[in-house]
Amino acid sequence: MRRPGPAAAPAAGDADPAASARTIDLLGITDLHGHISRTTQTDRDTGQASVEDPGAVTLACEVAAARAANPNTLFVSAGDSVGGSAYVSSILQDRPTMETLNAMSLDASALGNHELDQGLTDLETRILPASNFPILAANVSGSAPLTAEGSGKGAYIKEVGGVRVGFVGVVTDELPTLVSPSALSSLTLSPAVAAANARAAELKDGDPANGEADVVVVLSHEDAATTATSFGGSVDAVFSGHTHVPFAQTVTGVEGNRIAVVQADHYGWALGRIRLSYDPASRKTTVVSADNEDLRSSSLHHRRLRASPGSWPRRRRTLPPRAASRWPRSGRTSCAARTAPAPVPTAAPSPPPPTSSPSPSAAGSPPTSSRPAPPATWAS
Repeated sequence: MRRPGPAAAPAAGDADPAASARTIDLLGITDLHGHISRTTQTDRDTGQASVEDPGAVTLACEVAAARAANPNTLFVSAGDSVGGSAYVSSILQDRPTMETLNAMSLDASALGNHELDQGLTDLETRILPASNFPILAANVSGSAPLTAEGSGKGAYIKEVGGVRVGFVGVVTDELPTLVSPSALSSLTLSPAVAAANARAAELKDGDPANGEADVVVVLSHEDAATTATSFGGSVDAVFSGHTHVPFAQTVTGVEGNRIAVVQADHYGWALGRIRLSYDPASRKTTVVSADNEDLRSSSLHHRRLRASPGSWPRRRRTLPPRAASRWPRSGRTSCAARTAPAPVPTAAPSPPPPTSSPSPSAAGSPPTSSRPAPPATWAS
């Protein structure tokens, strides 16, 4: 079911000239593919262990820390969170991954080609209802449930700190070569970058009827290196994906605008970070930084807590033995102490850090979804 749209945009003259610039932090992942368990490997020669997959707990701790440092933080994905997944997720049809992203309050995601691995009906009746975040594809038409995601037509607008941030999602142009023809029989695919530019322009055209945003972020399931400089003047930032190749640069778009573009590797190995500054008086957005953080060397890690009834992850006892063995055996986890991140520049004092140790679900309470409930059973 379609989520409620944003409030009507104020007129251009309504901006408060005395308002200070707002710092908006954007966090992004891509091509997670169900790699939610922390795994390590040991060097045969040195015996030294290193992190192979950081896992969901490290990711959740990083997201929680960023939100504590700056409440104006949004967390997104460039697609392929599920499909082609690690065993711990694929054995349960990727339900663990979707529940994990819900627990971390993912704000929005692009549609990836792997979300269509089991066909359009599976996407519409299983994946979309089970996700508490909109899955966006502005370059795909022919699916009413997909078109209705977020604020509609492949976009989602969320307000943080008085700034309307618009997300536009697109899926790779290679989609017809990557999924079964039957999955696309009723769909029409248009060029990803052109569709993203067109929808972004609508979000800044001054017409509240098609949604209005102060800042526009494209979630593109398409390679960053080949598309980064092709985005138009209405685009302020891009999170890319699909090719599993990391990328982090501030580039010049086709209209001379500066755009932060990040592709956060794959399997949760990196967390993309983009910091933007929005000036309400001039209505201009400035890129402050764009980079990737290697989560395999993250200083945030988890410590085990005493298990308690109902602790995360749920339904662990029902997992097959191989899958169950890869979940934290003690139940709940908590982020260990770390050096505080750089403070957000603001005139007002920063909010105090959480008083309790966050768990994967403490990265933020999942938003209430207006979609139908997911299936009661997830038969294999």
